[in-house]
Amino acid sequence: MTERPFEAMARGPFAALLQVPVQGYRWDAELTEGEPQDGDHQWLVAPVPVGVPFPARQYAPLAVPNLHRRFARLRRTPEAVLKFANRYGLLGHGRALLVNSPHDAPSPIYLGESLRFWQDGIATLAPLLALWDLVQRGNSLALLPYVRWERESLAVRIQWAWSEKDGLLPVARATERDARRVALVATEARGEQDRSLLARWRYGDTVEPARYWVCEQVNERLRGHVSPAVLPLRKGEVYFFPDCLRSALYTHLLLEVSGRVRPAMLCARPGCGRYFTPTHGRQRHCSGECRRLAYYYRHKKEGTNG
Repeated sequence: MTERPFEAMARGPFAALLQVPVQGYRWDAELTEGEPQDGDHQWLVAPVPVGVPFPARQYAPLAVPNLHRRFARLRRTPEAVLKFANRYGLLGHGRALLVNSPHDAPSPIYLGESLRFWQDGIATLAPLLALWDLVQRGNSLALLPYVRWERESLAVRIQWAWSEKDGLLPVARATERDARRVALVATEARGEQDRSLLARWRYGDTVEPARYWVCEQVNERLRGHVSPAVLPLRKGEVYFFPDCLRSALYTHLLLEVSGRVRPAMLCARPGCGRYFTPTHGRQRHCSGECRRLAYYYRHKKEGTNG
């Protein structure tokens, strides 16, 4: 496996490097988590049992543009999931699976994830992104079917349905096969924190409650799955490392929501050594001072050579 410079792994204050088997994954309906299972249960599994080395390639998930949106658009079929996994790896850390055999001999253990796990992951992230897009555009009218204010109890709820065919839908338009969800954002009866939230929002506003809820969902899914680390070889800089692909996908969304979507880069002034997050595509220096010094030394060198 070839080493990559650290800056290729980083995006803002986050960094990640994942591995994918060169052989790819496969679907297996014979493996179980212990007792034999009834019904068609497909597992996406690693090519070899746990403990057996295999060739793998590395990639930086935070350096893949819009990886979270590619995942959210993924068709929930075994073929589409397998193709995505062969390129980007398992979503989480995988479950320990055994070969379903009647013999008493020790069974090799494989790591794998169910098709349902992947389908649920897509069905969770996709509507969150759809709601965030409406928030980002400030489309209060388009959010009306999804953000419900209750006057009597003074509460705000988010409610939606999700269809693989039609995407985000109002609950009233959902069919029996569509996934539905209702989530309480804030209510006066729940405590002082919720009351202070409701006081900040204009009654009937849809954008700010939806924005708050999207941020809370991202925080919830990253809680316990991102670890800070001080990097001694980088002058004690602090970075945060997602623990798996699913965490990296939500880190993509976190950076999008926060506005920090550009990767960290090394200041172009020789001798500076600082990494920074550019605010525009042409920025090459961490500060105006470094930009002026780089200009000064460049022209001084040109004058000396001339």
